[in-house]
Amino acid sequence: MTSICKVGIEDISVYVPSLYLDIEALANQRGLEYAKLSQGLGLRQMALPDTDEDAATMAANAVLSLMQKNNLKPADIGRIYLGTESALDGAKPTASYILEMLQGYYNETYGSQAWQHCDVTDITFACIGGVDALQNTLDWVARRKERIGIVVCSDFAKYDLASSGEYTQGAGAVALLIKQNPSLLALDSEWGTATESVHDFFKPRRSYSQDEFMGMLSQLTGQNLALKNQAEDNKLKTILAQGVVRFFSETPVFDGQFSNDCYQNRIGEALVHWAKQNPQAQPIANWKRLIFHLPYAFHGKRIATELYAKFVLNIKDKGQLSDKNFLKEVSKSEAYRQFCREKIEAGQQLSSRVGNVYTASIFLSFVSMLEAEMATENPLSAHTEVAFIAYGSGSKAKVFVGELQAHWQEKAQHYKLNETLDLRQAISFEQYELLHSEKIDKPLNPEKQGFVLKSIEQGHRKYAYSNLNQSIKIL
Repeated sequence: MTSICKVGIEDISVYVPSLYLDIEALANQRGLEYAKLSQGLGLRQMALPDTDEDAATMAANAVLSLMQKNNLKPADIGRIYLGTESALDGAKPTASYILEMLQGYYNETYGSQAWQHCDVTDITFACIGGVDALQNTLDWVARRKERIGIVVCSDFAKYDLASSGEYTQGAGAVALLIKQNPSLLALDSEWGTATESVHDFFKPRRSYSQDEFMGMLSQLTGQNLALKNQAEDNKLKTILAQGVVRFFSETPVFDGQFSNDCYQNRIGEALVHWAKQNPQAQPIANWKRLIFHLPYAFHGKRIATELYAKFVLNIKDKGQLSDKNFLKEVSKSEAYRQFCREKIEAGQQLSSRVGNVYTASIFLSFVSMLEAEMATENPLSAHTEVAFIAYGSGSKAKVFVGELQAHWQEKAQHYKLNETLDLRQAISFEQYELLHSEKIDKPLNPEKQGFVLKSIEQGHRKYAYSNLNQSIKIL
């Protein structure tokens, strides 16, 4: 380890919405082969936010859980940095909503200014924004022993209905407690990075003329006359009077194959950058576990073939490393399958049940690995190295290494996220489509405990805290 002091993750909390759709139900309705989704991609269930949940409530619930189980007070926390690509506003950071909810919750005990000292911000770079927030917070915590920060990642990976990304959807939040001399995982200060501006996945702001907008509406409904009548509605008339209609969609423009290529290229470049800083190390081969950002559960073992060929088989020929037929043969070898079973597969189990959670995916994978280790007869020993391979479209990759600490099992034994996921409520495909299209007014699960969204009034989001006996405290 090259840090001036040990800095890393003291503890983790995960929040996953209480609703989910079974992937088999989606496959049946979309005419897809379920076996290809479940056995080929590792998809079984997708977590979905209810009507009263958003990126802020999911994050706030993860942060509150983290604070409660570690007996923390507002005065203990110096910053809450949020990684997200599901921001709720173009100016006001989503992290400020988290702070607002926490202030409301702790107000009676600690007063109305209990969180005033706490620094909050959003960091956005597609799926790697949470890793960027982590790296920044590690540097901040390393400077003074008493500093404690929280990094939280919260996202709803939403795709258009019937699109090629629909079956990878998911939602949730992961909160990390960052301290010096952590109990769970100490992180090295040497990171590998690779960045290149590409357009593999993005959410552009789009503008349409009045004629283009009306044409789009008529194509959607096929009822030109009715649409012209609708245009007389005061709200629509006001919008059209501006001459230009502007949209920002929650769902992305993306090219799946191009994004896979960008992912593979960036992580390979980041590994080379990491290796230059650690010339005596043997990356991939000597790391006991590999934790990937997972757009879908099996993505790690499908994307790691080239890394295996380069760093384990020691193949240097660039032509061979880019030969898809050669890499396909490598992926079919028993040696590679054993490599995946040992180093990757434990980290993909929770993703199968939750789906893609963008910035939180890589940390959900870490929790998945920890839970799987706790279920074995011989869990990993202290000082075992675990490597993180992160990617964000647009595009950037980062590679960093952590070392399990002596008391990691004392923390991990309480996670039991699989047990929590067993308690969720399955919804029908019909409910899913209505929820996705925002055509449901009331929560499908009104009995959830925690922070919830109560209303949106002229863009102003108002939150509440719901406790076990169903009383609601407006914050």
